[in-house]
Amino acid sequence: RIPEEKRYPIVSLLGPSFSEEVIRHKVTAITAVSLDEEEARRIQHFSSNQFFRVYTNTDEIGAECSSALKNVMAIASGILDGLKEGNNAKAALITRGLHEMTVFGTAMGGRKETYLGLSGVGDLVLTCSSPLSRNYTLGKEIGEEDSAEKVLASNHKTTEGVFTSKYASLLAEKLGIDMPITDTVYKILFEGLCPSKAIPLLMNRTLKSEK
Repeated sequence: RIPEEKRYPIVSLLGPSFSEEVIRHKVTAITAVSLDEEEARRIQHFSSNQFFRVYTNTDEIGAECSSALKNVMAIASGILDGLKEGNNAKAALITRGLHEMTVFGTAMGGRKETYLGLSGVGDLVLTCSSPLSRNYTLGKEIGEEDSAEKVLASNHKTTEGVFTSKYASLLAEKLGIDMPITDTVYKILFEGLCPSKAIPLLMNRTLKSEK
């Protein structure tokens, strides 16, 4: 056990950043997230340079929930591309996925504005749009196969969104939160729901306001 006087505040670097691009000095912006704002600023100044810009945020809960749930949305995004559903579907998924993430995160105690930042919509757009994302790639393979069973059996990469979909779906049910995209991804991954059959189920739900 580390003595308390020797402990440092935890700072997480979160946001839209593929390591392959950071290593090649491609322009990147992320967020240093910590309950200790002074420590977050220290990491900000230590890490920033001409190609790597760091902002600060003190909303640990919101940023961490967002970082977890965007992987679920990336799997869903990959599934859509695997099914060749097109750009309209992708835009709708990212938008409604952000809504689900925001509702879930604020229910857990996060701040709504965090989801409009780099660790929210920024990370979501990146992860849902690139084959460099492991979760997106897994989803695309599932969509192309129109089944998760074989793809999951042969998958040896770390795809955090798989189990996140399960636990987020269960927690959302306990909290009384409606998360149709997350629930659908969970059913595709764990209950054998066919991806192409999942889309009509989502599209034919009761019509409602965007809120």
